[in-house]
Amino acid sequence: MNIIDINFEKLRTSINEYIMSNNTIYACPYEHIEYDKPIILMNNDTLNFLKEKNKYYIKEKTNDLIFGCYIAIANWLPFGEVKLK
Repeated sequence: MNIIDINFEKLRTSINEYIMSNNTIYACPYEHIEYDKPIILMNNDTLNFLKEKNKYYIKEKTNDLIFGCYIAIANWLPFGEVKLK
């Protein structure tokens, strides 16, 4: 039985709020705007759970990505908790 439910919409909202509050945005109609995206910290067990249960959200390349953000292992975090840096 699974007793954890990852709220991906809350995570996506938190990422968007982080991007909007930590980037200077300049309006320019002819340039591509690059945003500094946060790194998502989580422990290895959380990452493995996400890979197993929610393959749609985790994009595996050289480094794991979720919503276009890199994932870094922080085993000091409890299972199911993530932090944005």
